[in-house]
Amino acid sequence: MGDHVARCDDFEKKAEEKLSGWGLFSSKYEDTANLFDKAANSFKLAKNCLVGVWGRGVQGFHPLD
Repeated sequence: MGDHVARCDDFEKKAEEKLSGWGLFSSKYEDTANLFDKAANSFKLAKNCLVGVWGRGVQGFHPLD
């Protein structure tokens, strides 16, 4: 999970750098959109991992009678 969060932060940082700079031969807006898309997907994966771990923990919980 931490790997996905770190990857998300890295993609966000690269997208912000790309957006603040300027390029001669490529569309910075397309590149930035792709990087933000990758960041969003990494965030979703991290969220799904967290939900999966939480769900397994809840399934193992048995209240005391």
